[in-house]
Amino acid sequence: MSRAIVLCLLLAACGSSETRYAPATLESFGLTRSIALIDRNEHEVILLEAAPEQRLASKTIAVGKNISRALMSADARFLFVLSAGDSPRRKASDERPSLTVIDGETLAIVLRYELPILRDKLVLDPRGRYVALFAGDSTSAVVDNPNEIVLLDLAAEPSDANPLVHTLRSFGGRPQRFTFTDPLELPGGTRRLLVAETEKDVAILDLERMAGSKGEITVRLDLPSANASLAPNGLIADDGEAGRDDDARLAVRIKGDSAVLVLDLVANAAGDLTARTNLVDVGGEPSEISFVTTDGGRRMVALVPAMKHAALVTLATTAVQTMPLPAAYDRLAFVEEASQPTPRSALLWGQGVALWSLDLATGRPFASVESLALPGKIKEVRDLPGAPNQKLLIGDQNSFFVLDLRDRTVAPLLTQSNALQYYLPRDVRRLWAFQPAQARAARVNLDTLQAKSLVFDRNVHAMYELTYIDGDREGRALIALHGEGTVGATVLDPAIADEADARVYFGLMIGGVK
Repeated sequence: MSRAIVLCLLLAACGSSETRYAPATLESFGLTRSIALIDRNEHEVILLEAAPEQRLASKTIAVGKNISRALMSADARFLFVLSAGDSPRRKASDERPSLTVIDGETLAIVLRYELPILRDKLVLDPRGRYVALFAGDSTSAVVDNPNEIVLLDLAAEPSDANPLVHTLRSFGGRPQRFTFTDPLELPGGTRRLLVAETEKDVAILDLERMAGSKGEITVRLDLPSANASLAPNGLIADDGEAGRDDDARLAVRIKGDSAVLVLDLVANAAGDLTARTNLVDVGGEPSEISFVTTDGGRRMVALVPAMKHAALVTLATTAVQTMPLPAAYDRLAFVEEASQPTPRSALLWGQGVALWSLDLATGRPFASVESLALPGKIKEVRDLPGAPNQKLLIGDQNSFFVLDLRDRTVAPLLTQSNALQYYLPRDVRRLWAFQPAQARAARVNLDTLQAKSLVFDRNVHAMYELTYIDGDREGRALIALHGEGTVGATVLDPAIADEADARVYFGLMIGGVK
């Protein structure tokens, strides 16, 4: 096996006076054209790019001091790095908290925001426009207001109003989760909302009016109809029927309760947005709620695995229709079809898998569910690239499956471990599987389902595929990261997947690729 060592194991051995240490835990992100390694010791991000002949190139980008968190955008192009700055600040030149946005394709900083207050958690808008920052459970401040949040509009330049500091109206709770909604047709126009869940209430923020007094609606959950104070446990938004501005709503799961709180977003007598509340009992604590279009019209669906049923709620009347299920399903995902404007079926999973026909959900519920007998519990379902009719089913009994929804076939793939991690390139029909802290991995061709095993010299921390440009052709490289010591990588051609042609790199965190 050929090997090319491109970095010295220790810079001191190379005659360098620089002192740099690898992180105790490797934190990596697979961006669209690069891999980002977080170096908290040096307050830097190391970006790795692939090159011909299994070579790597690297670029180091300095970010704010004392990195507290990093997240990747939904499209995997941008990396958001939140930094606490210098603490305590002794002079004007000491750094304030900041958020740095790095483009993983151009390998450059595209935005840098200095933050007015320190916040250590961030939530990214799936549509890529906003970032919400809030306080975690621990703080070093003598006094802190956890309901003081920071909102950034990435479509606007940094200014006195961007970032915007907003204090949530609190009734004793503090933020636990945030949800950015899609555009909703609301009284007064189409807008987007930011919804904050605390332990006791739900705050609905109009993203276009947060600076004003009418930009927030707070819904208390210590309702007179409830026996005790209710705690929200996740929510989902629905825009209702197209062309209507009076049927958008939120549905909120309640922790440890069979009730779902439905918030109808309507206009009050003054024309301002308000929330009309309804508590709907779905027969048991729901594991997931969603909105669906069935043969009977628009419904809210709640999966109740303890009762092995789904509750279908008529939105206009809150009447509940209970539909028995053949197994305890706790998750669902809609099956998109290019020929249909709305999904006509949904995939259910948990103790097995089933396909649910929404065209029969209310009229013939007994005939609407087709179950597939699979061993054990299905923990996760992922989309497969280039095949909307295929799904990857990850089980808990040393196996995973490739489900073909069109042919109703399930191909099992056996493993030696139930702790595998999976990497799916976005634009290639293959899958990489590996067990953390082991040196073994496998490539699966998703067209033929042929599996090929790989054995590396070092334990695998993560695997990524990158595209590179070589003259007028495009190439690809598989990078297996090794987290021990000063961090290394094995690079090989993913189409061939032959360890004999691999290059091994050592010391990625002590100076970059030479």
